[in-house]
Amino acid sequence: MIHLRTEACKTMLLYPQNGAEDQCKMLRLKIDESKPLMCFVCKTGCKLLSHYETAICNCGERMDDMSLEMNESRRTDLDARDRGVFVKGPDRFIVSDELQAMPSSTAASFSLFSKLGIIDTSSIEEKTFSMGVDKALNLLKCLLVSKQPLTEAFLEQNPVYAE
Repeated sequence: MIHLRTEACKTMLLYPQNGAEDQCKMLRLKIDESKPLMCFVCKTGCKLLSHYETAICNCGERMDDMSLEMNESRRTDLDARDRGVFVKGPDRFIVSDELQAMPSSTAASFSLFSKLGIIDTSSIEEKTFSMGVDKALNLLKCLLVSKQPLTEAFLEQNPVYAE
């Protein structure tokens, strides 16, 4: 603690907050089990806010007076046509094993097939995967150690770990 400026700095490093929390709540797969984002204000009436109860205001007082939970009404309503959370609209993307994302198009598909050495596209099949927390954690592990993380995580070829 002697090297950190304040107790709030220590708290920020040990318990980081997600700046995109509102958007992440709208994702289909929820793996964030953290507490809801809170706002703390200085009891002297300063107009500064902090997400950390131990923060010190510019006036020197601790920001712990009013803890307000960020509510759902702060979200912007999404248009029915705009089903994306971090992307516009219902666009589809192709993600390669090298984690390159490209808009889904015929040209992008043929380019990827060519890169993979696939000449006869009649043998290609479409697969749909259900993604749960376990599969997401396995994918994260594969991303760290594999050269083909998507293939290993979703097609379960040479799984990285066994519990």
